[in-house]
Amino acid sequence: MIDDELNDGEEEEFQEILFAEGYDEAILGVARQFDKMFVLYDYRKVMEIIQRDIPADEAQEYFEDNMLGAWMGEATPAYLINKARDPLE
Repeated sequence: MIDDELNDGEEEEFQEILFAEGYDEAILGVARQFDKMFVLYDYRKVMEIIQRDIPADEAQEYFEDNMLGAWMGEATPAYLINKARDPLE
């Protein structure tokens, strides 16, 4: 787990990281930017998880409204679009 890879000084910062509930299998890792840490999710995997319950067009709208558009401070999760693997149209 991610906890095993943290130094002692990073454990407190890690406690403040926010996770998108129900999307653990889409976690790529924890990203660090200067003094901020946040969870980085695989966009494609997140969409696959959402589409288990709702159609693709509704899944995109759900993602944009409830995940991408949800700012919860500096520890808000980020979603990686791998353009090399999944070029956008």
